Order: sequence, then C-alpha cells, then structure tokens
Amino acid sequence: MAYAAAGSNDLMPMVQGIVRGKVNIILTYGQSPDRSSRGYPPLTTTQPSYSDEHVYSLGQACRPTNSFSTTYGPLTSSAIYPLRAVSHNDAGTILDSAALEALGPDASIPGEGSAISATYWLRQQWLASVGLEEDATTPFILLSCGVGGQSLASLSKGASPEYYNRIISGLTQIRDHATFAGKEFSVALIKYTQGEQDYADGTGGDHPDVASYMAGVQQLRDDINADIEAIFANGQKPPAFFISQTSGRLMTTSSTNLHVGTAQLRLVTEVDGFFPVTPNFPVVNVTSAHPDNNGYRWLGQYEGRAWSQVLVHGRRPNIVYPRRATWEAATGEVIIDLCSTGGPVVSGQPWDGFTQVDLDDFGISAKVGADTVDLENVRLVGAMTIAAMPAGALLDPPLVQFGTKPNSNGYICLRCPSRQVAPEVYTFIPDAGQDPAANIPALIGKPYNLDDWCWAASIQAEEI
Repeated sequence: MAYAAAGSNDLMPMVQGIVRGKVNIILTYGQSPDRSSRGYPPLTTTQPSYSDEHVYSLGQACRPTNSFSTTYGPLTSSAIYPLRAVSHNDAGTILDSAALEALGPDASIPGEGSAISATYWLRQQWLASVGLEEDATTPFILLSCGVGGQSLASLSKGASPEYYNRIISGLTQIRDHATFAGKEFSVALIKYTQGEQDYADGTGGDHPDVASYMAGVQQLRDDINADIEAIFANGQKPPAFFISQTSGRLMTTSSTNLHVGTAQLRLVTEVDGFFPVTPNFPVVNVTSAHPDNNGYRWLGQYEGRAWSQVLVHGRRPNIVYPRRATWEAATGEVIIDLCSTGGPVVSGQPWDGFTQVDLDDFGISAKVGADTVDLENVRLVGAMTIAAMPAGALLDPPLVQFGTKPNSNGYICLRCPSRQVAPEVYTFIPDAGQDPAANIPALIGKPYNLDDWCWAASIQAEEI
C-alpha cells in the first residue's frame, strides 16, 4: 500500500490544460471502438442536463461519414453541430430506430461514442472549477478519427492508405471554419483506443512485442504533436495522451504474452504524458466483443473521470495492476503484489456479454516457457496481495499472466471499489436494434459503476 500511495504524490508531467477563451479540441483515434462500432441505438441524443450547450462536432456526428476514408468527411454537412450521438451508414444516411431494429444487434454501424459523454462530463467538471454554469467563449469540439480493423502500423503516419490524414484533415477544417473566425485553438487531449488488430496479427504483425508496440505508440504521439503545432502554430504544451487497455479476449496466439496490454500498462505507468483510463473488458458487450451502446457510454464515464482528474484537478487517475511476482522454490508458492492507487483490492464480476463472470482464479494464469501452468488456491491474502500454488512442481520461476484469452477470455475479476457516481445511467431502448439481453433490470436507471478494474499484464516471477 505504501508503494501505491507514493505514486499519487508524483509531480504531474507538463501537459496542455483547458484554455479559457480558446476552442478546445478533444482528439480521439484508434480502431472500431473509437468509431463506436455496434454502439447503437444512440443514447446521448439531447444535451445532458449537467453541461452547458457549447460542446460541438464537425458535421452531425463526431466522426467522419465513411468508415475508411483518408480525409475527414463530415456527416450531413461541414457545419458545426451540437455534440450528439448519431447512427449512420457509410453513405451518410442517418438511421432511425426502425432501421436499426431491422439490422439487429452487432452490425458494424456506429452510434454512442464513448468520448461523447466523456466530453460532456469533462465540460461540467471544468465549468465547476472556474465557477461558471456556461461559457460561450470557450467551446469544446470532439473529433474522433478512428478506423476499424487497423493495426498500429496502419494507423501511423506514412502508412498506405494514410488513415492518419483524417487527423490532419479534421483539425485543419476546424482551424479554417467560419464559425471560429478570430478564435485561437488548443488540443486539450488525445485519446487512443487501439490494439485489437495487433493482438490478432500476433507474431506476424509489425509490432509483435512490448518494446516495439511501446515505441510505435510513442512515435504516433510525437507525430500528432508535431502536426498540432504545424496546423495551429500555437506553441501549446503536448496534450495528455489517454489509453484504455485492450482486452486479451482478441489474442490469436499466446506466444506474444499479452504484449499489447503489457505495453499499454507500461506506457501509462512509466512514460511521462501517458495516462490510464480503464481496461475495456468490464462493461456490457455484444458477441463480437465490442461494447454495445451502454458499454460505450459506460467507458465514456471512465474517460470523462480520467480526463477531468488530469486536466481539471491535476492528479493522476487511479489504476490497479500487478507490479511484482515472486516464486518460492522450496514451497512452489507464487505471491503477486498489486498496485492500487485508489485503495484495497477486492474480487469482482465483470460483464461477459450481458452476464457477469466469476472466476475462481480471478483470471490469473502462469507459463513456464511455452507450457501453461495451472494455478490452484488463488486467493487474496491482503489489501493488495494474491497468493497461489502451481498445480505441479516447477523447475523455474513462472511467467504470471492476468487476463489471457485461453485462461479467462480476457477477463480479470479484481477491482478497487470507487465511490464516484457517474452522471449518466444505464438505459434500454426497445425496438431500436439493441440486444434484448441488454434489458437488465438490476442496471436500468442506475448510474454506471466506476470501480477501478485490474489491468492485464505479463510479469516474470522472481525466485526467492
């Protein structure tokens, strides 16, 4: 606990804050979750009561019309619209409830982007911090540029086709927009939601290990920062770079040892300017493993909380993760030390589809070389400590893994309870394409739970 508490006292790195009087841009990028694929029907279709109205999108949606364009083509028109969740197809047709119901759940149609509710909650927190109920002089605008099914390499600057250009195109259109004539601009943050394709590519991908994935994301950040300065010439500080961890559910091989999740964890705990949001596994999801509309808005509440903690309150978001493991050769016992900056860790039940999961081993497994090692009697033995016994005798210290696909389908049943109350609530809309299984009475009308869930990782046990 002393280790976890010490981290909360670290000085914050120099990142860009929200600037009053300027247009503050929230920039997001990544794969299909950034585009809110399968996130219908839309939920945030009116202005939330807790925020003012000066929150916008370029076009009628916060994303380009076409899923795979290399420029930012706004939906409906290039006008500045109030930020709302909208479902549409690649031809630009807005889909109503009847059209979505005809599709059924889990079609590749966007809707409730997680960053929508996150942006509104960030707005509310910022307004409260400066003692205002509204501020027309400081508009927020959300720009989500993600492309489904793409690896880190495909989303990087210089790739062909160059999906990265959606960022440059969108930012340039905002800079040149008549609505903002005479205004100055600041990119307040970057959110990156990606990694599924790099898990799927496995050893054959361009970033098949922890070091290369970390380096690739840092290069992407550097390129975005350089282009922000080239477009706006505003001399701003680097924006905070937020990461939600990709679930091990989409691993296609165990040989890369959770390289994406481990790299993401190391970025947000070791590299200045990177900040954690949450693992993406705990929320409700459809068969394809994408969140549904509530799942996206649920993740958005985590995002809004993390963004506000950094940009408004000047503190690091809470995080739970395995930081060290030891193996006692004489007894075979494995001890795992967790870091939880929000307090003690307890067991939990994340959502697999629309059913909660309970795992005796909490989603923890082990390997020696290529061989899987079963763990028995896995138990919490302290506020942040887990003990386990390998099922058989080991000759070498094991590699301890949290949240692999073979062992737990990417789920981890460990969390730190949070007292934070989300401003949004779980909602079911009948006859609009939502999975009937999403009609969960225990959740409907209640705020989304914001417990801090344990991040996935592979850590090599030390022999003692």
